Amino acid sequence: AIAKLERGALAAEVEPWLAKAREQEPKEPFLLLAGARFQLACGDSVKAHEELGRAIEILKTRGYHGWAPLYERAARQWGLS
Repeated sequence: AIAKLERGALAAEVEPWLAKAREQEPKEPFLLLAGARFQLACGDSVKAHEELGRAIEILKTRGYHGWAPLYERAARQWGLS
């Protein structure tokens, strides 16, 4: 869904999918990463930074320390760090 947004799909097309996925898995780091990218694409860097921070925190608390640097790199690439 995020790839569709980046290819020019309207936020209204992507938002329902993302909202449903968040409802089902509110603490899934991948969905938080997707949500951060969605917020950034919609121009809300504050919410994007918050979601990405939560994703990194969850990864670390779950012991997925190898994934955290990848998410941190995404933050830098997206200008969120």
